Parts: sequence; C-alpha cells; structure tokens
Amino acid sequence: MESQDSEEVKQEEVEYDDRNTIRIMIASDIHLGYLETDRERGNDSFVSFEEILEQALDQEVDMVLLGGDLFHINKPSPTTLKKCLETLRKYCIGDRSVFIDVISDPKLVMCNDHVNYMDPNLNISLPVFTINGNHDDPSGPELVAALDIVSNSGLVNYFGKCTNLNEITLNPLIIQKNETKVAIFGLGYVKDERLCNMIKHNKVKYMKPTDDKDIIYILVLHQNRPERGTVKNIAEDSIPSFFHFILWGHEHECRIKPEYNTKQRFHVCQPGSPVATSLCAGEAVQKKCGILMCNKQNYKLVPRSLETVRPFVFENMTIEPDDIEEVIEEEIANTVDRMIEDAKKQLTGNPRQPKLPLIRLRVENCKPDTLSINPIVFGQKYENKVANSNEILLIKNRRYRVDADKSMKGQMDHGEDQDYIDTCVEDLLQSYYDQAGPEQQLHSFLPSELNESVKRFINQEDRSVFGDIIDYKLDAIMKHFETAKIKEEEIDSELTNFQTTIAENQGEEFKSFLVAENRTQTTNRTLGATMIDIDSDNEMETSTVETPVRPARGRGSRGGRGSRGPRGSRARGKK
Repeated sequence: MESQDSEEVKQEEVEYDDRNTIRIMIASDIHLGYLETDRERGNDSFVSFEEILEQALDQEVDMVLLGGDLFHINKPSPTTLKKCLETLRKYCIGDRSVFIDVISDPKLVMCNDHVNYMDPNLNISLPVFTINGNHDDPSGPELVAALDIVSNSGLVNYFGKCTNLNEITLNPLIIQKNETKVAIFGLGYVKDERLCNMIKHNKVKYMKPTDDKDIIYILVLHQNRPERGTVKNIAEDSIPSFFHFILWGHEHECRIKPEYNTKQRFHVCQPGSPVATSLCAGEAVQKKCGILMCNKQNYKLVPRSLETVRPFVFENMTIEPDDIEEVIEEEIANTVDRMIEDAKKQLTGNPRQPKLPLIRLRVENCKPDTLSINPIVFGQKYENKVANSNEILLIKNRRYRVDADKSMKGQMDHGEDQDYIDTCVEDLLQSYYDQAGPEQQLHSFLPSELNESVKRFINQEDRSVFGDIIDYKLDAIMKHFETAKIKEEEIDSELTNFQTTIAENQGEEFKSFLVAENRTQTTNRTLGATMIDIDSDNEMETSTVETPVRPARGRGSRGGRGSRGPRGSRARGKK
C-alpha cells in the first residue's frame, strides 16, 4: 500500500488513472443547525456543507463519505431539515454518471436496504454515505434518527446504525471501479464505555470478505479518540490491523493529514469539523476536507482547504501576580485588537465567507484576587467587530490556599489541567459527590442518572430532560412506596434500598426512559442562554445556544435566567 509520511511503508510513484481510481471526498461533523437562530452565525454550518459538496462536484469525486454528526441534534428543526434537503438536492441530483458499483449485499449494510444511485426512480449524480454520530444518534423504541428521514428521501445513504448493543456485527460495503475494490465498514456512535466493554469481550465482529485480495479496507467510526479524564476512549490499537485507512469522526480538531499507527499499520485521518461549535484551541486549526484516492492496492489523501469557514483566532494570555491592575484591561484590549487584525489574514476572498471573526482570549489570572474585568461589559465594544462579542474573554482564576507553613500556593480553578482539555462534566459531578458531605449527597437520584441527563442536555440540547426526570423519579419512588407499604419512619432506609436496586441493574431502565420517543422534548428555539458545551472539542468552554421560548417544563422550573416563567401543566407522555 502507498502511504503518506511513513517510513514503515515504502513510497511508490503510482499513476492514479481515472479508469481505476475511486475518488472519495471525506469530511465529518457538519453539525447542520448549530446556532441556527443566531443572526450572525446561524448559517455557518450550511455554508460549509454546501462548499464541501460543491468541491466534490468540481473535483469529480465518485462519492462523499461523512464521519457522523451531519446534524447538531438528533431531532433537528423543520428549518434545518429543509435547508439540508435543499442542499443535497442541489448537488446530488443530476445527469452526471456514477462509475462505482456496489458488489456486496446492501441489505446487510444500508439502513434502507439499498444505495440511492441504484434506485431507478432517482437520478443521483453524487452518492453521499454517512454514519450517525452522538449528536444525531437514533432514539425512541424504533431507533429512528433524522438521518433515516433524509435516507428515505433518497438523498443520502445511511449505514452503520447499531441496533443490537449486546453484540455488533459489521458487514462491509464493497465498492468496485474496474480493477479497484474498497470495503467500507461503518460503525455509528456507541457510548464509549459500552463499546470499550464490547471490544474487550470480543462482541464486535467484522465480517471480512473471504476473497479479500487487493481490497482496500476502510473503517468509519465516531468515538472519543484521546483520553479525557475518566471518560472512556477507543484505543487505536483495539481496531483490527487488517484495515488500511480509518476515518475518525467526533473529534473537531482538523488533523486531515493521515497519521500512521506503527503497531496496527494503518493510517488514521481526522477531518475535524468545518464549523466551530466551541471556542477552543482545537477548533481554531485551519478547517479542511480531503479527497481519498484509491487505485488498486494503493491509496493517498489530498487535503482540500475550505474557503467559506468563519475566521477564528484563539490565544492564551497570563496575568502575573505583580502585574498592575490598572493596565491589565488595556493590555487585554490591545491583544484583542491585534487578534481581530490577525483574523483578517484568514479571509479567502470567497463572497460566501462570513467576515466577522470568532475571537477567543483565554486569560490565566495568577493574581490572588479575581480580576475586576466583566467579560460581558468588555465585549460590548466589539459588538460589530466580532461574531461572539459576549464570549471573547475566558478568565481562569488561580485558587490560593494557605498551607501549614503559612505559604500561599495556587491552583487553577478548573483543577490542574493540560491546556484545560482533560476535564468533563462527568468528572466534575463525580468529584463533587465523592468529596461532598452526607447533607450534600443525592437521595432521590443516583450520580450516574444525573450524569446521563446532563450529557443529554448538552449533546442533544434536550431542554426538557430535567423536568422530565424529576417527574419520572418521583413517580417511580411513589409506586415503589405504595407497593412496599412502608411506614413513615422507614422512608429513608427504603429509599436507600430502592436506589441500591437501581444501581445494581446499571440504570438501564432509566437510560431507556431518556431516549423514549413519548418523552417530552423541546428543540432549539433561542433566546440566547449560556451553557457548557463539551463536544469533541477537547475542552470545556461556554457557548451560546438556544433555549425554549415557551415555559420550561417540570416542577419548580423557571422560564429564563433571572425571570420567572409562567406555570404550565402538561400531560405526561404527550408532546
């Protein structure tokens, strides 16, 4: 096999003739609908997606292969669905011929049993193949995702859906173009902890063809790649060595240049996301897609720059203990002004590229006292100069404690970090309850249940999840008490027993409730609140997202920050 930047595999001059070369446009994590109601940034994801498809046509690729998270949430708004379908129809339907053939049984691979360009009722000129990610994963009793709707419309080919989480069997989609064969295995998102356990117990099976001579093997997956605190990740060494090329979705930092794994002897390509969904260093790396060229036994990847991505400049700044307070804000302002000028260098001249940049200055304050700078007030003077005026500054204060020797020792308020990337919500919650006293412990909820709910609130932007789980848990507890017929003085002990029983079955019933289709769930209507967005961005950051306009659901909920929303009743299990 031909490889890139690898001493282990010999470089060869190979002629990639059109007759035998399968050209695959690769991209990932499009996140259609991200901040869709934001006047300035709401169209960014659609513009980038359109450019990827436009480049695919201009470069005459044979197919497009996406690594998951086509949508930002698993129940996208009608507006997002409409724009998605319009874009796909514009670039994927036409008279252009398709020169690749599927020689494996598509019923074993595709979610709707066939590939769209072989449908006699459709005139597909650019086949698009995608797996699902964690943001657009299937849910409900029938495991339906928005991708199923788009797939049934005939505009994309959805594969890699995992419907059996006791054992996963992956069949390849084998594509042939004259003398070249490519076998593509798709693995849609599975919770990393579960997938790690399945791999450990050999519950993930790859159905490799018996006649596998001269086939290039590709795996598409959407999982955590690096280690992040206590969160599980999928180790590259756990992937079978018969693969040649791994398309790794979920991680947003663009590492489009294939990286060689010396042990497994395959290449890993991480396209990243074409739209910045968090304001961290990884998202500030130049965004690209790529064309994977496969010819007989050889392959190479050609990176392609994206010209319509919003400029983004990220920098760090440290405030030393002896810095003068009066000049700190002036220095910060000068730094932001320079960053805005630097962002102009990222303008490509493409008329569709947004002009207002994203600016993020992360300030590490080493002074014993907190800074008097208000990030919101500071950002107001940049309102028409940047796209994220309320989020320009991220101030991290160092906590100080007095030790027995009376010396002052400092520690960052997010814990000792490695560029702040190794912390996640699960770590914070677990750490809190491990250190909290008895009076701060949960009595009606398990920490694991709260973890699952918080992750759903973040990843699926599930606005009603907390109100729903309160009702669910209260109903479950009351039914248990009624069945057990306990006395008042036995309530505390019986509640503990009840929680222990739930913990023993690993909360599977609770997880099923979270994804149930009949559970109320609002989508992304905005008034611009702020939440923590932990994505595949390698970092915890704050990000402006949508909040419901209508009253919040659940007992004791409030409609918005600082104002009390009107009370409203709801019928359980209805939308």
